[in-house]
Amino acid sequence: MEVVVYHNDECRLSLQALDVIRAAGLEPHVIHSDRDPPGRRLLRRLAGAAGAGVRAFLRRDDPLYDILHLDDPRLSDEDLIEAMEDHPSLIAAPIVVTPDAIRLCLSPEQVAELFSRPDPTGLARPA
Repeated sequence: MEVVVYHNDECRLSLQALDVIRAAGLEPHVIHSDRDPPGRRLLRRLAGAAGAGVRAFLRRDDPLYDILHLDDPRLSDEDLIEAMEDHPSLIAAPIVVTPDAIRLCLSPEQVAELFSRPDPTGLARPA
């Protein structure tokens, strides 16, 4: 299974996500969103596919969030995307992409859920 993680080395949650993915026996393709940020089109697609909305992809604890008044509800998705493109530190991490899902994972449990699928046949045996 191919797994892509939009990652930030400064983010504890992002580092934990990598640990969870590797513990599942997978080596993710890591994209450092602070150094190689996704562009506008990709940010729009990621947010849309995650079903979370663009605002959810903002890192609220970044000082720029307050400086740029990004909590203003009048700002459009395009305004928010422009802010993230101009200031990649505003992109929340980790964003985990699997063949089945795209999710902003704000806890190790959310990452683990992406890799724990029940066996729909009921035939799987415990190891």
